Amino acid sequence: MQLVANDDFLLAMQAAGISLQPGWFRLSFGRYDETDRFWVWPWPPQDLASLLTAVLQHIAPHAYCDAWRPGGVWHEDDPSYSDSVREVLLRGFSIPPDHLGALRFDTTETTAVIALVLAFAVAGWNINDDLCLVPDNRQFIVRVSHHAVLHVECREQALVGPLVAHMAAQGWALPTEVPDPTFTVPAWMARQDRDAPA
Repeated sequence: MQLVANDDFLLAMQAAGISLQPGWFRLSFGRYDETDRFWVWPWPPQDLASLLTAVLQHIAPHAYCDAWRPGGVWHEDDPSYSDSVREVLLRGFSIPPDHLGALRFDTTETTAVIALVLAFAVAGWNINDDLCLVPDNRQFIVRVSHHAVLHVECREQALVGPLVAHMAAQGWALPTEVPDPTFTVPAWMARQDRDAPA
């Protein structure tokens, strides 16, 4: 794992056409409504690793995948109970207390990426706890959401169909309803052709 300074990471994202959405603290290609799909976290929880593995197989980083949370902050100054649980889970990563930025994992560190996602899935409860993964091909943004879903936003509409087909083949069909009442129903969910590109 390598550390990437926040300014360097955000400049790289900007150069790749990925922006930080004001007020949402999330990275986006700016076509979220068109090219984002999500999968609800499974039960039992250990199946979340299987879901994430299926996503990582499809987004296929060439050499590395970056992980970033809002603001690039990995440690809380005044941690809540949930934050404290996550702190324990993150100790194995040895993230310096003053690090502000992204974490870069090479392709041999897939299990570490999965462990990081599990830490945020277990102990994330608001938008500041969302975690973004961006592969080096910059074609996808994976977001671990506090709504208990795993989002994948594609750069182009043409990438959506193959993503959905791959996930379905791995046993992860798109959901038919939103996970909670505060979650906005996406346009694709309302369509009859939800498993196909728009």
